[in-house]
Amino acid sequence: MSKGALIVIILLVLATGAFATLKITQNQTTKNESNEQTTEEITPSSSASQSPVVPLPVSESLINEQLKSYLPNIGELAYNGKIFCSHYLYGFDEDKSTNMVRAYVWAYCEEYYQQNGQLTMGSGVSEPVLVTLELQNGVLGVQGHQEPGNGSLYASSIKEMFPEKYYNEVIKGYQVNQFKPSPKEQAEAYYVQ
Repeated sequence: MSKGALIVIILLVLATGAFATLKITQNQTTKNESNEQTTEEITPSSSASQSPVVPLPVSESLINEQLKSYLPNIGELAYNGKIFCSHYLYGFDEDKSTNMVRAYVWAYCEEYYQQNGQLTMGSGVSEPVLVTLELQNGVLGVQGHQEPGNGSLYASSIKEMFPEKYYNEVIKGYQVNQFKPSPKEQAEAYYVQ
């Protein structure tokens, strides 16, 4: 076999191997992209030359999950009990340039505790709340919240906190008897355990 023929065979073997590796990598990338579209997990891009860009939009269910765990923080314990909350999400806005999400919420929270074997309500709050969330390192987390002003500041603070499309609905309030499960129902289930 000539030296030239041997070189051609070696080049063909190398080219075939490179093509197969490229095809496997493309299949894995396609498979990963299709998996990312069907899961709730949020992951940053893998680009090393740029700062991580976390994909928006986030889902309403992911925001509701964060609100459920965070909202008991807006209430104050008056009787050393436990705070239970229900909420209504009017909507949310996303800022892709900062990875920030602003959630517009009506929160209804009540403290419950046991007194002489009876479930007793302590403090409570029912109010509109602006909750700020941020996507950091692929994880959505709450950064804080804003509550409306009291008395004569209430209406103007609602205008500042909520987009115009929610203002009329928010200013009317939310019927707390619509919440299922209510904070009381949650407390009953918790203390029965």
